[in-house]
Amino acid sequence: MLSEGGGSGVEAVDVLHTRDGGASWKLLSVSNETTIHNPLALPFDGNKGGLSFVNETTGWVSGGARDHFPWLYVTHDAGVTWRHQAIPFPAQAMGVVTFLPLFFGATDGFLPANTFSPEGQAVEIDVTHDGGTSWSALPLVPASADAGTIEFLDALHGWIASNSLDVRSKQYRSTVYSTSDGGEH
Repeated sequence: MLSEGGGSGVEAVDVLHTRDGGASWKLLSVSNETTIHNPLALPFDGNKGGLSFVNETTGWVSGGARDHFPWLYVTHDAGVTWRHQAIPFPAQAMGVVTFLPLFFGATDGFLPANTFSPEGQAVEIDVTHDGGTSWSALPLVPASADAGTIEFLDALHGWIASNSLDVRSKQYRSTVYSTSDGGEH
């Protein structure tokens, strides 16, 4: 995925593919002001966070947009066409920024996201057991966490490293949250 630039909540990107180790590239799809009304293209609206494929045909683009729109798009034809992927998010969330899904095998995966509400920022992690066809929210990560770093070793073991600024002391406080049961606790 090649960023062509943007601003003010929009970003144009090109999705390219190589079959020869990068010696040559084929343009698969574009997202820019000309694709605004194309339901099979990545939207021009939103900041794209990354591109990840789990096999030759199925991949996701993560990112963030304004308002109540959880930004996640999926392709099942190697990046030629894209569809919005529905994900749950808290009703009070005013914005959602998704990170790339993390898959462990063909069916099990996690989708980390930052949500923004009047109460502040929170981390939400959704889980799939059907290869990303559907996602469900795991129990909420502690309210003091932010998604400084989210890593999963496998489908059971993961960590969130969170840094927050203590306004009174003007120092950062770091906390590491861990799970050994796939995010249930």
